[in-house]
Amino acid sequence: MIEVGQQIKTAREQKGLALEEVAKNTRIGLSYLRDIEQGKFDFLPRPYVLAFTKTFANQVGLNGEALAQQLKDALAPAPAIATEAALEHSPAAAKPAATYRAGATQEVNAQTPTLTSSWPYLRETLIGVGIVLVVAVSLFVVSNSAKEEEKNSAPSTTRSANNVQEISFEEMAKQVAAIADSQAKAETVAPQLLTLEAQVEAPVWMRVMSDSAEAVANTFQRGRVSWQAKEKFTLRVGNAGSVAFVLDGKLLGKAGESGQRVDIAVTRAGFTDKRILPPPRPRVRADSSGT
Repeated sequence: MIEVGQQIKTAREQKGLALEEVAKNTRIGLSYLRDIEQGKFDFLPRPYVLAFTKTFANQVGLNGEALAQQLKDALAPAPAIATEAALEHSPAAAKPAATYRAGATQEVNAQTPTLTSSWPYLRETLIGVGIVLVVAVSLFVVSNSAKEEEKNSAPSTTRSANNVQEISFEEMAKQVAAIADSQAKAETVAPQLLTLEAQVEAPVWMRVMSDSAEAVANTFQRGRVSWQAKEKFTLRVGNAGSVAFVLDGKLLGKAGESGQRVDIAVTRAGFTDKRILPPPRPRVRADSSGT
């Protein structure tokens, strides 16, 4: 069984295909593809395993039908054969020990008839009856299992190959499409929040707005400060040369030169919509005379 998975893995690597690409093309979950390549074929009932293996093999350029048949033969359980030697050593076939009394051996043997003399084929008869009973019980169990499967509309999740109804690969591919879709949705990770860090080298005034939240303005002292947003930060920096920015651990640098006032937006792509503002107008104070 391991050889089947190794053949598929070797063919995939020779074609330069990633498991993610195969999963996207075949709509088979990544975990199932990894199990197939590692020779682990107990992740689903046998019909699903055979269907996935055939589809995977065809995707990497191999004969999927032949590999699926090879795997099916390898997964088939070996029949148990009861040998005469094993039956002879079983407790049921053991002969009862004879009881002897001193001085009366011949008398006991003469008066006690043996089963072997009355029934010369007794052991063979018992063996045949036992085999018939085992076959009858097996047929009864298989018949009941088939009836239970017909009552259930959904496919059985048991891993026993004898309790799974064989269907065509095309029909199976349609049935497992929903399973592949649900697994793909489960493996989808929600977008991570953006984290913007400001490394302040000298006191600086900044106004920061995360996404569409209310802007917060403050004069920040030397040190580090950070904010989080889903998509975008909008900033106004009073002295662009006194602060450097880091986005999700990646250094973006400073937004401008020392003394510059800038408006800037930060997205996943980095600095965007940068605009240098004119210097602020000096405030004129009125003298005490009011002129």
